[in-house]
Amino acid sequence: MKKTLFVLLAISSFIFSQVEVGIRSINKVSENIDVKDVDAFGNVPEYYQIEFYISNPNNDVAGFQFTLIPNEGLNINQTDIYGGYKDKGFEVYSGKNGTILGFSLKGDVIPKSNDPHILFIAKADIDYDSLSEIHASNLVIASKQGETVSATFMPFQFSNKK
Repeated sequence: MKKTLFVLLAISSFIFSQVEVGIRSINKVSENIDVKDVDAFGNVPEYYQIEFYISNPNNDVAGFQFTLIPNEGLNINQTDIYGGYKDKGFEVYSGKNGTILGFSLKGDVIPKSNDPHILFIAKADIDYDSLSEIHASNLVIASKQGETVSATFMPFQFSNKK
């Protein structure tokens, strides 16, 4: 009975979620590598570009926070977060434990939209072979009024590994 109730609650929270956050794509970056990043042996660093998206058809969003899981095998470098709302006045921070925090010091919001759009892009070190999925816990979305908005983080499934 408890399991059935939990499943129904999980499904209903997913269906009626007002905001969706997730990872649209993860791509290995091999171009535009700065010469100073190549070591004395000619080794070129490998990193991945993660594009996060947001879909918020019912609410303007004033801030967001979530913790990426797993936090081992996945490292987002704070200095390499850009694009999306990061370029439109939002500050986006990443912690060592996988926590991502975003808000605007000027009080700007991410306007409601029926279409998913880029939240931000991050460069990351990923142990690609050890991961099968990236999801998040502790997702909090805040409205301009400072209220918590119902939200869901869509897990990213790795596929077509080579």
